[in-house]
Amino acid sequence: MAYKGSGKLDTLASLYAKLEEKDSVFKRKIDLIISNNGPGSCLLRLMQISHECNNFPSKLCDIFMEKYQEIDPRLKFYSFNINDILINVTLEDVLFITGLPIDGKPVISDTGYDEGAFLSIFGIDKKVLYITELADIACGQEPDDRRIYAILLIVIVSIVAPTGDGHVCRSSYVQFIKNLDDVNNYAWGAALLSFLYRGMRRYKTEEKKFVDGNTWVLLSFMLFHIPKLQQELQIDLTVQPPTPLLFSVVNSLEKIGRDHYSRYVPKVTALLNSLDATDIKWHPYTREMLPAMVQEQISFTTRLSPLFCLNYVEHHLPHLLAPDSPLTCACTHMGMCIVGDLEYMFVVCSYLACHWRHLVSCHYRIVLHFFGTD
Repeated sequence: MAYKGSGKLDTLASLYAKLEEKDSVFKRKIDLIISNNGPGSCLLRLMQISHECNNFPSKLCDIFMEKYQEIDPRLKFYSFNINDILINVTLEDVLFITGLPIDGKPVISDTGYDEGAFLSIFGIDKKVLYITELADIACGQEPDDRRIYAILLIVIVSIVAPTGDGHVCRSSYVQFIKNLDDVNNYAWGAALLSFLYRGMRRYKTEEKKFVDGNTWVLLSFMLFHIPKLQQELQIDLTVQPPTPLLFSVVNSLEKIGRDHYSRYVPKVTALLNSLDATDIKWHPYTREMLPAMVQEQISFTTRLSPLFCLNYVEHHLPHLLAPDSPLTCACTHMGMCIVGDLEYMFVVCSYLACHWRHLVSCHYRIVLHFFGTD
């Protein structure tokens, strides 16, 4: 299955249920942290996303991925092309769908592994840990801080940066959760978006077997921006704020995921092939859909413009551009979005974070180009 990484929601659901079974006192502590927007709550909240046996609707995602095409061969720019309507997942979508912050400190690691990282928080001298090992720590008799570290790492590899090449967690993520009071200050949503774009591009250009990244977010994006899809699939995306929209999507698509005959494929394909611009809902979100703790981040969203040169930015080395990029010399810190006669200037970091002060302090030189779609 090309979307094995997105199947890790079951891991979270199983962990949440196991905590209730083995240590209800500790689980209540986690729930209290979430309800009070305490340290790490932006990630911990996503533990509540689902129940076990979530069936990812692979055939539905296949339909959308067929629309992910190379638009400009010179720039190697990819976009979802639906009847010459170009649409892409943006920071705004990730913010509203997941509730993860898109503004903050960048999630950047200079190396794939961090020597001694697991040793420092768990007393385990390894470069990688299996998710099952982390789950054992979370449900064991370790100090509470260690158990919370384990849960946060599981959320990262299940929601923010899921891959299809194994249920493992690399030690490089430890630096971002080691200080629990600082976890909410990272731009986890921007990290998720960058990882997803990189995964989709590599799937198309390198013939990878799996799409790395959270493709549940892609499905959510399509369903909210194309309401006719909800009608065709006969699903109801009822939103109950402050629950992230992703919760509703996962639950609503459960029946679709169980349809192993994929009887919906011909109708959905025909619908997309007949779509025009008036069928796109460009602004499907309202402030009330967001958890209160991230509502202030609305000012950092991009509404209609995809991150244009994200394809050239490696998620773990964002200050490096692809050597064959024709835009390497056109570096800038500012992104421009032109929609109709309006010109919006905003600070966006396409490489995992969109924090202006951090960009300036770190002297990163990133190409940010945006393409209007309305």
